[in-house]
Amino acid sequence: LHPVEEIKSFNKNSNKTYYIHCKSGNRSTKACDYLAKQGYDVVNLKGGYKDYEAKNFNSAPLIEKDIEIKENRKQFDFRGLQCPGPIVNISKEINNISTGEQIEVTVTDPGFNS
Repeated sequence: LHPVEEIKSFNKNSNKTYYIHCKSGNRSTKACDYLAKQGYDVVNLKGGYKDYEAKNFNSAPLIEKDIEIKENRKQFDFRGLQCPGPIVNISKEINNISTGEQIEVTVTDPGFNS
C-alpha cells in the first residue's frame, strides 16, 4: 500500500498489475490515470471502497443475543500445537457436531488468537 502522495516516488515494477483504491474513488481514479499514462497496468476500484462496501455487504442489521454456554459442551485441549494444527483439529470437530452443540478449545499458539 502506498499513499497517493508517494505515487511518483515509490519503486514501481512494470511487470506488475497495480490495484488502486481509496475511500470514494476520486484519488484512485487520478492515481490510475497517472500510472496508466506512465505505462503501468492498473485496475481502479471504481467508486472507492465505500461504494464497494455498500453494494457488497448485507445491510440487514446484526442481531445480537446472549448465548448460553452449555455445561455439556465438548472440550478440546490443543495446547502445544502450532498452526495450522489447532485449526485443522477444530475444523474436524466442527464437522462432527450438530446444530446447537458447542465446543470449547484451549490453545497456546499466539497466531491462533489473531
